[in-house]
Amino acid sequence: HAHRSIPGMLHINLETVLGVFEALLIVYNTGTDSLQGDPLGRLQLTLEMAFLCIIPYYFTNKYFTEDE
Repeated sequence: HAHRSIPGMLHINLETVLGVFEALLIVYNTGTDSLQGDPLGRLQLTLEMAFLCIIPYYFTNKYFTEDE
């Protein structure tokens, strides 16, 4: 299920947080062992997957528009 994936859970939680707080940028740390290749990690996130969790919120934020 997509809602149970890391990006899916992050999306749901960020919607909740953004409904309460007005943030310029949110950085979500999935842990130091979440990236692919880390011997302790089991999530095996690629850099692309990690940034896909952050970039959509950065570029869609009302403070970061093409007008600025």
